[in-house]
Amino acid sequence: MSASTPIPLSPEFVKEWNKATTELKPYRYLKVCIENEVLKIVNQGAGSYATSKDFESMAALATFDPCYFLFRSGAGAKAWALITYVPDTTKVAQKMLYASTKPSFITKLGANFITQEFQVNSRSELNHSTLFGSRSPIDARSEAEKLKTKVQIDEETERQERLALMQNATSKAAAGGGIGGYHQVKIPIGESVHNELPKFKDGTINFMRFIIDKKGSVIDLDHSASILPSELPSNLHISEPRFYLYSHQRSSGERFSIFIYACPDASHPSTRMVYSTSKPTVAQDLIQLGIQVVKRLEVRGGDDVTEDKIEEELGTSTAAQSYSYSSGASSYGSSPKPLYSQSGLRSTGARTQLVGSSEGRSYGYGGSSPKSKPLGVALPSMKEATKYGKPSSVAAPHPVYSLMAGAKAPPATKKKVVMPPPGAW
Repeated sequence: MSASTPIPLSPEFVKEWNKATTELKPYRYLKVCIENEVLKIVNQGAGSYATSKDFESMAALATFDPCYFLFRSGAGAKAWALITYVPDTTKVAQKMLYASTKPSFITKLGANFITQEFQVNSRSELNHSTLFGSRSPIDARSEAEKLKTKVQIDEETERQERLALMQNATSKAAAGGGIGGYHQVKIPIGESVHNELPKFKDGTINFMRFIIDKKGSVIDLDHSASILPSELPSNLHISEPRFYLYSHQRSSGERFSIFIYACPDASHPSTRMVYSTSKPTVAQDLIQLGIQVVKRLEVRGGDDVTEDKIEEELGTSTAAQSYSYSSGASSYGSSPKPLYSQSGLRSTGARTQLVGSSEGRSYGYGGSSPKSKPLGVALPSMKEATKYGKPSSVAAPHPVYSLMAGAKAPPATKKKVVMPPPGAW
């Protein structure tokens, strides 16, 4: 027979193939051989849920003779793989016969049914993972590119979750739930925190750890204790964000309440988002409940809250200045007022006068006198200076002209004195 002569399909083959491709019979594989110049099905097998085991059953049918294997590789009946099995020991005439028959064989089967083609020459090559696994996409990205992709996916996930939370919070605000904006979500403080705060105020405990419940509806107490400054790092959660209230005592005996928001790098993006958006309102609520928070910290872990770093954050100015708080709970946003006296400032009730003298010599505006006297500049009170946001005006020449012999002072001009707002000292 000529190699170019097409080999016909047997009538039984045509019938069974039509059933196999229309799912009338759930065949997983067919073994086809050329016998008496006709393509015949010599063996077949039904499918199961284990594709690799079905392939092993088919591979066991391989002998030292050439053949074709049709294996249903997809979930449907129209995804078949054609495997041409021609062992190395096959005679040359048989090799040429199966090679030349394959194109016409595919045409008779229907090219749309054959999604994959393989050529194997030994029984060991009939391996499911070797044949089909090699067709899997190869990830040629570097480790840096893979990490970048993962970060982008995490950021997109967090963005979607933040957007969903914002929309949810906005709907609650419309219904009276309240929201402070895109980056601020109000979560109420729970009863367990209210019950423990008196102990923190009277010094019975100096450490409180807060957690947001799984529903995101309330701030609960996670842990409270009286700890040493050296024990603070070990009391921070190592893998999840938390809020902390810590009363730090210095060697001088002064105590300072510090609000800490700790967000470990290992925490989940959605959890970080919930804590970060509720952080401002938690601190505000604690202040309204009478906790005099003098410092707010954002840290990643225990290494950021050692005793030395707490002292550094508080700074030397905190110990050098004494602060007086108004009685009762302070309101959020108010600042402690420093009680100090600065040389050169003399309070006269409604107004403040600037006084300056050195070695009995006066630096007044209107001449010299052996006695120290006011410079003649009446500074506005803080209330007047900040009323309606407009500073008061002072009409007087600059005092430097009194030190210049023979110099004629220019006419009085108006100069504005801008006083800092209350609480900015």
